[in-house]
Amino acid sequence: MAPTAADPIALVESAYRWTTDERAWLDAILATAAPYDVGGGVIACTATAHPTTTVRAIDASANTAPADVEQFHRVVAAFPPALARQVFAPAELVGSAGHRLGRIASSASGALGQAAAVAARELPGMWGLVSGAPRAGALLICFPHGRRRPAPDDPFPHAGRRALALAGAHLGAALRLRQLAHAAPHADDAETEAVLSPGGRVLHAEGAARTDRARASLGAAVLAATRARGDARRAAPDTAVAEWTALVQGRWTILETVERDGKRLVLARRNPLGTDDLLALPPDERDVAWLAAYGHSYKFIAYELGVPLGTVATRLRRAMRKLGVTSRRELLRRLGTSSESPKEK
Repeated sequence: MAPTAADPIALVESAYRWTTDERAWLDAILATAAPYDVGGGVIACTATAHPTTTVRAIDASANTAPADVEQFHRVVAAFPPALARQVFAPAELVGSAGHRLGRIASSASGALGQAAAVAARELPGMWGLVSGAPRAGALLICFPHGRRRPAPDDPFPHAGRRALALAGAHLGAALRLRQLAHAAPHADDAETEAVLSPGGRVLHAEGAARTDRARASLGAAVLAATRARGDARRAAPDTAVAEWTALVQGRWTILETVERDGKRLVLARRNPLGTDDLLALPPDERDVAWLAAYGHSYKFIAYELGVPLGTVATRLRRAMRKLGVTSRRELLRRLGTSSESPKEK
């Protein structure tokens, strides 16, 4: 049953619930995102940019204007791949979709800038949450205004907007998991590196999960996720989702499963961000630099990767030194990306 009140944990749980049918998966996410509707309904879609822009699945709540859905679908499907790669990059906040495109248009030149400007004009007025994955495309959840186009500085008018953005980090993690798995995750498959009890006790570990540090981090993450799903969620769902990071040590996603004998287990699944834009950097620095390039704050990157705040700062400094840049602006220019500002729109 869909929640009647905004519940970011319900949204996260719907994303991590396995189904082979992408449309059914999208329907479940749409149902749990419906309470964030601000008057014009909710649209959800999955899309990829390689080799051409493709809207893989799309759905909308019953109260969304069909014309808005059709126009949204048409505009997104018409993105040139170079534009889609920028639009589909993960966002830290729920922001004005037209403003996001307008920023790209103002910073890009030639055909890319023109395409972004046209899309900004033609897209229905809406706010959007983009949960992008470097190789897996994007999950877009959009909230049409219903009456007028949001101004660039209009914040998303829902009290739970910050918790929704945190849930968005999990949506991106879930999207990557779907690209890695061809069947329901289980304790014995190749992508599971640790199996834990719901109380955080490590029952089995292999590979990188065997170290004492990894076992401690995974145990703590399981306890945080358990709290988020339980009493903490009922008391304060926005606070609960802040405890449950999207990854652990930038490597694993925590999934709860029920085995054939009815036993509840928690799986630590390999789920790296998978950036490949900065081949000269090691993966941990590459992921931080890629997220920073799209304007994510240190605090949000720490949440996305499940690493301490100080680790984010250290890795970014190392990456910038190796790339020969001295500021965030130079990093953006080096990567050739168009970034959203960390400030809420």
